[in-house]
Amino acid sequence: MPSGVNEQNFGLSGLWNELCDHPRIRLHKTINFGYPLVHVLDDDGRELARRIHSTGQWEWRTSSPERWEPLLGDFILEYVFQGDEKLDCFQLDLMDGPFNS
Repeated sequence: MPSGVNEQNFGLSGLWNELCDHPRIRLHKTINFGYPLVHVLDDDGRELARRIHSTGQWEWRTSSPERWEPLLGDFILEYVFQGDEKLDCFQLDLMDGPFNS
């Protein structure tokens, strides 16, 4: 796990070591206070990571109390980890693509 609470990563695959501890994740895009917000959720809706809108980087949220439930019209992608770092990182980078805009 990263030493800093909000360590930043340019790509979602940079968080593989932390994310693969969860069998399945959901990427959730919504609008929060008028700005697009993209975050990674676990099965219980707890926020694991968040995309920083101004930089496009991902930050690991080691102790985020926030829980999110997708609303009608929210964009969501689900991923089940395969346990193979190369394959998982490739898939995470592909999933990150729709959020780059």
